[in-house]
Amino acid sequence: MSDETKNMIDAATNTDGAAFKAAFDTAINQKVGDALQTQRQHIAQNVFGNIRVPTQEDTNAEMNEATQFNLESDGSLEQVFKSRKK
Repeated sequence: MSDETKNMIDAATNTDGAAFKAAFDTAINQKVGDALQTQRQHIAQNVFGNIRVPTQEDTNAEMNEATQFNLESDGSLEQVFKSRKK
């Protein structure tokens, strides 16, 4: 049993109305707060769970794929950008 529940029971058995109300409010606030936090985590996982944060390796690979250099017959380099397929 949680401390909040024990305090609420103690206050009820002592017929201390103000203490009971304070203990009840604390217990309800704790339970509602915990439930809201669980829901926030569940919603965040559903909304943002499939998002992948790109790494430096991803960025480097993307740059390597996007840029290519061709050696021309006169010895110069020609930069060619590949079109990105999505």
